[in-house]
Amino acid sequence: MKFALEEKIALLETLYSHLERAQGSFSFACEKGCNLCCTNRVFTTSIEARYVFEALKQEDFSLFENQQFYSPKLTHNQTLWLYSQGEEPPAEIFYELERCPLLTREGLCSVYERRPLMCRIMVSSKKCSYDSPAEPPNEVYLMGLLALQIAENVDIGGLYGNLFHLLSLWRDFYLGNLEEIPSHVLPTFYFEELPLLPAEKKLRNWVGSLYRTELNPGVTFKDLLEKLREDFKKSQSLIFLQDIFST
Repeated sequence: MKFALEEKIALLETLYSHLERAQGSFSFACEKGCNLCCTNRVFTTSIEARYVFEALKQEDFSLFENQQFYSPKLTHNQTLWLYSQGEEPPAEIFYELERCPLLTREGLCSVYERRPLMCRIMVSSKKCSYDSPAEPPNEVYLMGLLALQIAENVDIGGLYGNLFHLLSLWRDFYLGNLEEIPSHVLPTFYFEELPLLPAEKKLRNWVGSLYRTELNPGVTFKDLLEKLREDFKKSQSLIFLQDIFST
């Protein structure tokens, strides 16, 4: 439903802004033009991909058409759930990373204002190199994991996978060429229990202030998130194209 799509994007934009404000209180070595973290291994929800999709032109798809991209075995929240059950998730297959197709010739992100959450949390307190990976402050790292979990909850009933697979999926949908969901794309998994320890007061406060943020008068982030969940429960069909993509 179009309204649900708009509500999800409103929640996503609020989450991005909330994370950015919190990160602003830390010092990072990241600067314009550094892009060692910018690879083709970017996992997102379908709403995040939709947000990026709005910034692309048709010719931009030629940047990554006919390329192979790694697909995750589990969503972020499925992995969290397995850990909460005391189980180890299946090992992911690692492969040689390649430059992100959305980088410009100057090495800048062409969709920077709309970049996915996985890109937004890749920050470092020291200068990175090929031999020295990013080192985010521990609090920032944990905040990023929470943000990924919340973002997947926002896209309840949606999809999860490699950004470039999802961008192609959105394009095919709008061109009328999408008949079924590809097997390499996963359904999102709603996991409400946040992995927070009692002593992690700053992180609890960060989540609490996010949930209390008003998107409309009298309607908080948490209110809208719960509404989306209740609406999804009432749906007679869990078909992604009908419940999420219909406009």
